Amino acid sequence: LALWLKRHGLKLDQVQTFLPSPMSLATAMYHTGCNPLTPGLKPVSVPKGGRQRRLHKAYLRWHDPENAALLKESLIELGRKDLIGQFVPQK
Repeated sequence: LALWLKRHGLKLDQVQTFLPSPMSLATAMYHTGCNPLTPGLKPVSVPKGGRQRRLHKAYLRWHDPENAALLKESLIELGRKDLIGQFVPQK
């Protein structure tokens, strides 16, 4: 997603944290970690931890220099050092 945003020249200023609201499909998925519309309640990824949420925000706000260290660390962990120059200035 971050590569697509960059390719299309989009720089997000704000990223909102998801706050579950009662009686919605998104809330059911958030709390159960499953998609109730799929056979067998297929699991879905639900970022609830602080680090995972910070990573998501950093990728969406790839252009913010404050996110550079977190993005670099994440790309190394993912084995995608080839993308470091895309988001983080190489030194």
